Amino acid sequence: MAANPTPQLSGKLFLNHFAPLPNSTLEYWLRNPTPKRHTDRKWEDLDTDCLVNIFQKVGVESMLLFIPFVCKSWHQTSLTPACWKSLLFPYAETFDPMNFDTEDTNESEAGFFDFFVRRFARDFDIAWSDFTIPKFFKLLICRSQGSVEFLKLPGGVFSVYTFALRQILHQINRHCRKFTGLHVADACIGVREAALIVRFLPKLKYLCLRRARINRNNLITILRACKDLEVLDVRGCTGFDEGDQEILGLASHIAKFMCAGSHSNVPVEVIEIIDDEEDQEEDQDEDQDEDQEEGQGQDQGEGQEDGQGEVQGEGQEEGGHEEVQE
Repeated sequence: MAANPTPQLSGKLFLNHFAPLPNSTLEYWLRNPTPKRHTDRKWEDLDTDCLVNIFQKVGVESMLLFIPFVCKSWHQTSLTPACWKSLLFPYAETFDPMNFDTEDTNESEAGFFDFFVRRFARDFDIAWSDFTIPKFFKLLICRSQGSVEFLKLPGGVFSVYTFALRQILHQINRHCRKFTGLHVADACIGVREAALIVRFLPKLKYLCLRRARINRNNLITILRACKDLEVLDVRGCTGFDEGDQEILGLASHIAKFMCAGSHSNVPVEVIEIIDDEEDQEEDQDEDQDEDQEEGQGQDQGEGQEDGQGEVQGEGQEEGGHEEVQE
């Protein structure tokens, strides 16, 4: 009996049988659009509330350098104050401050931040000699119209520009009434910085001062004043011991208190020197403000004297004319 012949596949059946399975990746769908894709809504047609929800989850870099230039609707939505509730640096990775993970801060944040602000100044034709970090953050706070609730500052930057931290907190105190979270790593928290946190941010719920230079007295000042803290991260700090019983007792009401790796072998003089330099800058600013006020007062006084002299002169002239007529 003859063996059954091997079935022969036609060209079409061969291609259908051995063709690769469809690729479900985005690249496949972009190269092989279906009729349904031609009727999909465009990104610029998204509802405003949906766009706001998306923009809240990206970093400040995207909100300033990219999103406003996609289309008119995105630009208009980016001006919504709700998009600026959380100012996160240096990239678009967001997190819930109340469930903050225990991973270490990226040490390259300072370099990335420097690159970003230089690009921002260049793209918006701002002379680098006129650019300052406090003015930059003032712009962001004004853009939010006072709706900022959380601020994550780049690690390492304020170990050099500690004076900027004071001015930023001052702006937050003036304009952001709902502010509850501050994340700043590698900062130098001296007596004045601790006093500013207590004075300007007494209702903080989240505070991260990881790897900061802060002595125990300044930390105790913050713990005694900020009663609403739910998360306090002071890991890896220098200036106090992680096993300090007084600090642990004051922080017992905080749901998540982290101080592992902190030690006290740091000279206090380092912190005080930085405070002295900042005091000199503040004194100069106050002197300038006082000079301006005095100048305005002198101008007003001279104007009043001139006005009184003119009135008196006119009165004397009128009296002389009346006597001549009589």
